[in-house]
Amino acid sequence: MEKVAKLSNARIVLADYGLIRRDFPHIRDLTNQQIDEWILNEVAYVSLPQSAQTSVNTKIPISLETRSAARPPEYGRALVFEMKDPTDKKNIIGLIDVKGSGSLRPGQRDHGNGVATLGECVREFLYENLVRDVLDDADISAKTVGSYAVIDAGFGVVHKDGSTSPAGLYLRQAHHRVINPGAWLDAPNRTYLQSVLHRYGIDPNTNIQGTTSNDIFDFGHYVVKNDLPTTVPAKQIPFDLWGYDKSITADVGDRWFYSKKDYPWQWSHELSDSLANGKANRHDAWTHFENLIKPAQAKLTTFRTVKYALKGYNASRDVSNFLRRMIIENNIFVIDNIKTNLITENYIKEPLWKNIDVLLQLTRSLELLPFDQEVAQLQHLIIENAMELRPNLKRPLPTEIEVLINKLSMSDKIKLKIVEIKSGINSCFGMAAGIIQH
Repeated sequence: MEKVAKLSNARIVLADYGLIRRDFPHIRDLTNQQIDEWILNEVAYVSLPQSAQTSVNTKIPISLETRSAARPPEYGRALVFEMKDPTDKKNIIGLIDVKGSGSLRPGQRDHGNGVATLGECVREFLYENLVRDVLDDADISAKTVGSYAVIDAGFGVVHKDGSTSPAGLYLRQAHHRVINPGAWLDAPNRTYLQSVLHRYGIDPNTNIQGTTSNDIFDFGHYVVKNDLPTTVPAKQIPFDLWGYDKSITADVGDRWFYSKKDYPWQWSHELSDSLANGKANRHDAWTHFENLIKPAQAKLTTFRTVKYALKGYNASRDVSNFLRRMIIENNIFVIDNIKTNLITENYIKEPLWKNIDVLLQLTRSLELLPFDQEVAQLQHLIIENAMELRPNLKRPLPTEIEVLINKLSMSDKIKLKIVEIKSGINSCFGMAAGIIQH
């Protein structure tokens, strides 16, 4: 344990409130703003040696307030904070690991200055979310150490050439690291996980740091490529957003060169400079996050959701809620991917989609897309499913689906009426068989 000083000008830039509320149920009823205040009160601190010098950072604005934090073995610039219940300060409700909180011996050396740039922290937040989705999509047991938030620390990092960048704090789940040097996973696990990530065009450069349960943390050396031989084209993470300028020649022997030159690195540092200059705000930061994450999720989320459905994810309200969330978030990428999968893979015929509430949410989702032949085809399939369900419904069809039916030609309406009658007859036969059996 060591004493740390409170940062005076720290502010939240990015936050995963869903993950925070899940891991800290004591504060789940707080508003987002109240959660921000709670986090800043608990972890917006820096080590005393870091604040006592200005060779690797600008003068750090701190208050007289101090607290204790833990520095596990081999933690050079990170600390672990005990999180207190805001209604009962004596009650410890969990831990948060914070990168960039300062070193005991800060100096101008690689990973030895004790701090992190805000752009670096934003990129790490982005990459953790990307890899989190990829591992879910791959359906393997390994997970990521989740990102809670990114904080603008309120001072600057001084580089070797004298230039400066805004400093940041990266907040993540507390975890037990493997004892290997550098916390690298054993070679077989690294080889396996690298092969999984390569399928999506992500190259960790064998630098896979992990926990005792083989989960992954630290994504600083990961880079997206479009020339890995084992990448599945349909799953390739968009190179034009996540890749790098290939005209820039890498330093010979530096396998981690492009991770400090790629688009997420450049754009995240441009964002951090704009935040520091007052030309950007938290909304801009979240837009930056979504502009990178959503196109990647478009190749992952639908696959994962449909796969769960086929494996017995039969609580149809969950799919309905998922579609509702896609509508609220205006997630065109995912909705368009759902449309394609439902038609090409004929998933619309699966039992999960034989639910009027799910069909209603799907109908509303399609309204966000440009009308084309695929949308028309899927609307027709929605109507077919709805007509099959109609005889057993205890309420009228939703208005949106009735509107679709009214747009049909007379011949199509007759065909659908036949479908409804057949469904009603089958339902009657089923009831009769049940009565006879009884």
